[in-house]
Amino acid sequence: MYKYNRIPSFDSTLVPLIEQEQPLHEEQLLKEMVGFFGREKVTNVVRDEFRNRIRYYKDVVYKIGDFYYTNKDINVKMRIPKDGDIPRNILMIHDKEIENGMLVVIENNIGITREGLFITINNLLGFTHQGERIQQKLHQCLNNLLKSSKVKEENNEYFLK
Repeated sequence: MYKYNRIPSFDSTLVPLIEQEQPLHEEQLLKEMVGFFGREKVTNVVRDEFRNRIRYYKDVVYKIGDFYYTNKDINVKMRIPKDGDIPRNILMIHDKEIENGMLVVIENNIGITREGLFITINNLLGFTHQGERIQQKLHQCLNNLLKSSKVKEENNEYFLK
C-alpha cells in the first residue's frame, strides 16, 4: 500500500488516506480504518474509539460536516471510478465534487439539458440507474451552481456564466 516495508498502523494510514481521498466521508473513512480497531464492521465501539483517536490529529485533519480533509482549501475534482470499482454511495460524495464535475460537463457542451447532464454525471460516477437519492443529490448540486451564478439556464439548457 505504501512505499515503506512495514505493517500499516492507524497513525501511518490516517493522514495519507485522507490526503488521497479528500473530502472523505466519515462512513467511508470508518470502513477503511475498521481493521485498526480489531473489528470487521463499523460499530458504535469503533465510532467511539475512532473519535477518541482522531482528536490527536486536530492540527492536521479537519472535519467539515460529515467529511474529513487535510486541506480545507482543496479544489475538489470529481473522482471517476476505474473499471471494476464499486461506485461510492451517492450520499458519501461531497456536493462540491459533483458540482465541479457538472461544471466540466457543461463547459464541454454547448448547452446541455438537465436530463443530459444528470445522465452524464450518473454514468461518470459509475451508477447504472438514477434512483431517487441520486436524483435528489444531482438536483441539489445543480441548484447550488445556479444560486452561485456559475451556471445559467436558457431555454431548458445549462451554460457556464
